[in-house]
Amino acid sequence: MHKLLEKQEIDLITERMFHELIERLGEQSPVLIGIQTRGVYLAKRFLNFFEKRNVSCAFGIVDITFHRDDAALSVRVPKVKGTQLKVDINDRVVVLFDDVIHTGRTIRAALDEIMDFGRPSKIILVVLVDRNRRELPIQPDILGKFVPTRKDERIYVKFAEYDGEDGVFIGAGSAGGTHNSGIRGAGSAGGTHNSGIRGAGSAGGTHNSNTQGGKEE
Repeated sequence: MHKLLEKQEIDLITERMFHELIERLGEQSPVLIGIQTRGVYLAKRFLNFFEKRNVSCAFGIVDITFHRDDAALSVRVPKVKGTQLKVDINDRVVVLFDDVIHTGRTIRAALDEIMDFGRPSKIILVVLVDRNRRELPIQPDILGKFVPTRKDERIYVKFAEYDGEDGVFIGAGSAGGTHNSGIRGAGSAGGTHNSGIRGAGSAGGTHNSNTQGGKEE
């Protein structure tokens, strides 16, 4: 596995992305939402940037499991970490974060999950790495780095808060298979969640379940 970005490079890239986001937002106070799992840690870094500027932002987490379009095709039991969105997003600017974009299917599922909670005035997509090979017409508004990959390659993103180190890596992967950024797979980015059956979403709340599975980009 080859390392593409060191910690210092990730820091510089995320700072540049933050300034792009500030320009887009103007005076608006956004709701920052990270996609489980590593999209959450990217969102938290942006939350820290805002806090250093004494700007208050709402924060949330989305789990895409119940909106995946490949659920019926998977032989694995989906692993649900839970959506945590306790703020009213109606008529708010939402900034959606993920570590890697590939086919675009994860983002589509995340948008569906967000819409279960309300109707934002705008959604801005922020992604650290674009590995290309899109299957849906979805593009990031703010992008850290573009890394074209072959079908047999995968991008792995690590954040120190979850993986113990910062880095972006490229390595071998199964052709046409599911992409899971990062190497470590255990744990929930948003903390604990209760088992149960997820019902219809409403503005402000948490989605939980007892089923388990992975994330497709």
